[in-house]
Amino acid sequence: MLETSERERLINAAGTDDGPGLVPFSELAKRLSDMMPRLKNICPEDAGNMRDKGIHGPKQQPDGMEGLSGMSKAQGRGQFEKAYGWEMKRVGDEEWEAAQRKRAEDDADGYNAITGTLNLADGIDCPLCKNKGMIASAVKATGYWSMVMRQCECKNARNAFARIRTSGLAPAIKRCRFDNFEAREPWQIQCRDKAMAYAKDGSEQWLYVGGQVGAGKSHLCTAVCGELLMVRNMSVVYMLWTTDAVRMKALHNEQLYNEQLIRYLNAEVLYIDDFLKVPRSKENNVYSGRPTDADLRLAFDILNGRYLERKRTIISSEWLLSEIGQFDDGLESRIVEMSRNFRCQIARNPERNYRKNYNDDLLLPECRSAGWSERDAQDMGIC
Repeated sequence: MLETSERERLINAAGTDDGPGLVPFSELAKRLSDMMPRLKNICPEDAGNMRDKGIHGPKQQPDGMEGLSGMSKAQGRGQFEKAYGWEMKRVGDEEWEAAQRKRAEDDADGYNAITGTLNLADGIDCPLCKNKGMIASAVKATGYWSMVMRQCECKNARNAFARIRTSGLAPAIKRCRFDNFEAREPWQIQCRDKAMAYAKDGSEQWLYVGGQVGAGKSHLCTAVCGELLMVRNMSVVYMLWTTDAVRMKALHNEQLYNEQLIRYLNAEVLYIDDFLKVPRSKENNVYSGRPTDADLRLAFDILNGRYLERKRTIISSEWLLSEIGQFDDGLESRIVEMSRNFRCQIARNPERNYRKNYNDDLLLPECRSAGWSERDAQDMGIC
């Protein structure tokens, strides 16, 4: 046991009569290490390093304690607690470990009992995490018990919902799926199979579906986006050319234009619908008219940037690739190269426009008895 005078001298050396509470522990340990010759004289009967004897703080022995020697474990613990009021803990102490575990379990139980509000945004009600997206548990790692967080199983579904909502395709994805795409003719089956193969493909290739109006081009492209969003966990940005391109061309501020352009360039997957669509006249089943120079510049800015970065791009258009080549050979060549395995070009044929394929068998009896066709009934707003 230290004499009173020696205890007072050590306290004064530590920097304050109130003990080490106002002195950093590393500094205190260094000072004690410097005073070890005196401590050896006081406790000569035991020798050995305190670290080897198991004297540690709550986590690990601070820097500066390595030179502390000359005391047994019991003496060292007693001197610290009595002279300085410093509570020391031994690693592996069962009582201390049980207390640690209890605290970690209580913290985890408290967090898991809280009800979250994620369901208000996405409508997904999860009883496991109570709509927080995370689950807490008590885990022992590196010798200590603590509360650890992990993602709940519902998180993937919530992330998919958020991606769909951000993409701008939420309404379309509900109705445009592979399982409800009508594929009776060989060309329909071929287009559907290529689109399904693209949805499973892991490369950076593009998908191009062009040609006949009303043949299901947007349906297939939207179905692909749905698979990428919900199954492949990829982010998709939707660009409707007839509105988004017009908006971008109207931006006279270069900074605003570049900000919008960067959004399309950086998208993990970009879907451009009705690519280069412009008001056109139809003569003898041959489309006249052409995109403006501003349209072609914007199209090149977007597609060239994504071509250089090899980013996945999905394009639906009423133009065949050979027609795009007449406007801009650079655009055509990039699309052809990047969509080498995933191209569907649908020859123009009015019979392939399912929007105009009326089925008189679907008429209501009163419409049929009146001698109306389905188109007549639809025009009248009755059937």
